[in-house]
Amino acid sequence: MNHTTNDRGEYVIAIGAPGSIARVTVEYPMLIAELNDLYENAGDCYGRMVDEAVKLIRASGIKSKLETQSVLAASYYGQEPEGSVTSLLLGGYYDNYSM
Repeated sequence: MNHTTNDRGEYVIAIGAPGSIARVTVEYPMLIAELNDLYENAGDCYGRMVDEAVKLIRASGIKSKLETQSVLAASYYGQEPEGSVTSLLLGGYYDNYSM
């Protein structure tokens, strides 16, 4: 069984493939919580503060498009309707995922 250290510093079982929604959920629980807070505080703000969300993701060390998409999809940003700024950022990947 593979293990990884999450952003809380906990040694946890690594589930899913690297970069997958399942894996980032285990690896980045604090980041996802921060993104959810940002989303909730954005209210009806145009774009739901997606720029700030991406900055948080980059500051956590995530650079790849796949991990960025997975973290956004695992957070409340994954609930945005088709045609939203978030769905445009997630691209076709978003169309195959639902909360």
